[in-house]
Amino acid sequence: MTPFEQFKTSPIQAFYNLLFSNMVFLWLASLLFSIPVFGWIHFGMDRWVGSSATSELNKIFTGNISNGEELKEQSERMKEIIQDHPSMIPFILVTLLFIALWSSYFIFIQQRFVKFKKLEGGTNWRSVLMPDKRFLQVCLFILVILGLLFFSSGFIALILAVNPIIGLVILVLMLLLILRRALVIPAICIGETDFYSASSFSSEMIGMGRAFKILIFGIVVFLFLSTLVSLIFYFPIKQFGQSEFKYFMNLWMLFIQIGLIGIGLSALFFRYGSFSEEKITE
Repeated sequence: MTPFEQFKTSPIQAFYNLLFSNMVFLWLASLLFSIPVFGWIHFGMDRWVGSSATSELNKIFTGNISNGEELKEQSERMKEIIQDHPSMIPFILVTLLFIALWSSYFIFIQQRFVKFKKLEGGTNWRSVLMPDKRFLQVCLFILVILGLLFFSSGFIALILAVNPIIGLVILVLMLLLILRRALVIPAICIGETDFYSASSFSSEMIGMGRAFKILIFGIVVFLFLSTLVSLIFYFPIKQFGQSEFKYFMNLWMLFIQIGLIGIGLSALFFRYGSFSEEKITE
């Protein structure tokens, strides 16, 4: 039985089979991908911004936030650090771009790993790890989505402050529109189709109603798995409380969560796509 047939007959069971069959790869790959980001933030900030700013940021990011007042104080302290260290702004922008591109590559190899493991019955590591034009298409798509979220977040925050109900409706509509393109990345990496065909395929297979179901189910599953991962990491972080260790563990959790999203995208592709029915690879 192919993954497409499994997801159409028993989607819940097929999803957990996909999740657990990729668990070892997910943990190891997320660990390896965390190391360069940690090195860049930890050592690059010292040289770019200065050790004093790094020390102050360590105190902020490793501190515990239990209420809104503490979050507000943290935000105010961040503003003060940026004002005192203007070079922080270009460093943050470069860091965000680096993380976006590095995360795109992580999702790319995760999708390719799923393709060869589930559809080819083995792993062609050269094809999994080697970036190609599909990787560039994935980067472009992710950067567009991140840019949309970044520029619309301020507008949505303003609407939420004025009218929470209208703001919430606009936020949900934006998320639904994004979810209608949820099959783009797996269609490119697993289905090996081009960007335009993947976008058309995704919007055709996922309407607004289906996107709403994916949103609700996805939030529940993601929160459950993220909470489980957080509990696993809680005790090591509690035991070894150094700021550098907390930094690294938080980055590792971030990439695990990105990997979980990637597995979810693969599951959606197997659930709603079929090579024979949709012919998306032609």
